[in-house]
Formats: sequence, C-alpha cells, structure tokens
Amino acid sequence: MEYKFKNETEKKSNELISKLIKSGINAYIKENGFRDYLAMIEIEGIGTINLYYKPTKDSYLLNTNSIKDEILKEKIEKIWNGNTITQKNTTYKNKGYEIDIDGSYNDGKTSYAYVVRKDGEKIYEENGIIPDREAGGSYQVAGELTAAMKAAEYCLGNKVKEVTIYYDMAGIEKWATGKWKTNKEITRNFKEFFSGLDLKINWVKVASHTGLYWNEYVDKLAKSAF
Repeated sequence: MEYKFKNETEKKSNELISKLIKSGINAYIKENGFRDYLAMIEIEGIGTINLYYKPTKDSYLLNTNSIKDEILKEKIEKIWNGNTITQKNTTYKNKGYEIDIDGSYNDGKTSYAYVVRKDGEKIYEENGIIPDREAGGSYQVAGELTAAMKAAEYCLGNKVKEVTIYYDMAGIEKWATGKWKTNKEITRNFKEFFSGLDLKINWVKVASHTGLYWNEYVDKLAKSAF
C-alpha cells in the first residue's frame, strides 16, 4: 500500500536519522513504519518518535512524547531544531596513524569516505559509492561501517600495526568489538571482519558537526562521492 506523502516523510526522516546517528543516537525507520502523512522512527532500545508532514504548509512536525528519558528527549529535539554541541579541537594527537571515517546517504545512494594522516599530515583519502546489495537497506549505517573496514584494509595493505580511528556514529566500536548485538547481516559481517584482525585499533568517538576539522573534512568527502 502506498501512503500519502511517503516520499516526503521518508526523505525528511532519513535526514533526521543521519543527524541522530552522528550524535550518538541509533535510529532507523520502523518496519512498516509509514502511514498517510507520517513516518515512525525507532530510537533503538528507547521508543518511537513520529514525524508528520503538513502539505498545506509544506512543513514537518516531530512528536517525541513517547520518549520518557527527558535528557534524551531534549537532545533529540535540539537536533531536530538544528542545534549542535561545540567540541574543542584538542581531540587529535597528530602522532602516528590517525584515520577519520564517515558515511552518507542521499537520494537512494550510500557512500563512504576515510582520510589517513601520519603524524598530523594527510597522506591518503578515499571515497566511493556502495552497491545497493552491500548496503542492505541500512542507509548511512552501511556507509559508516564500510568506511571503517576500508580504513582497516588500508592499514593492513600498508603494514600499519596501530591506528587511531575517529568515528561519529554510535555503534562503530561496539559492533566491531562485540559489545553490541549484531542483529542484521551487515553488522554481523562487520563484527566478523574485525575479529582477530592483526591491527591494533584505538577507537575514538567524536561529536559530528562541531567544527572538528578532519571530521568535517571527511563528511564533505563522503558527500562528494555522489
């Protein structure tokens, strides 16, 4: 069944989901989560938020009433309203190998990107589009996971023994290290890839869109793949 204004609510939902994921909140459109003028977004392990479209005003409304955690609820609403949290640029060590990774989703396509630095100097970067069969309907998540695997492959191919990987999507490290359950094929493959890898990885979670130079750089690199 085709619901009224599904294209509008799906596009807006994916835009919001991208921002939520980058802020450490795992979210996705619920299975069978569309109704007329409405998309239902699942906040993993927490509850559902509803995104409504008003065609008469070409505007959207987000309902977060089902979220009982007031702190999380406030954070979601701030993200919806375009607010961000500042982060100091003291994150990078500029020593040894450091890699920033990112993924993006736009108009049915998923991309990945990573940028490699050695002692603070950029030495390599890469981006690309992920085939639909590999993305598996996971949208931006697939891009983030692919970027992490590509970054690790770069290290293995260039005899790098230790690397610091900076990521902004909650779940990257937890899936790679087995701290989170892998309920989907894409996350199971991701965990398997990193199991027993001959590479020491220091995972560093950063906040997105806070002016952190290489995080912003790799974000643009991922988008430029489209």
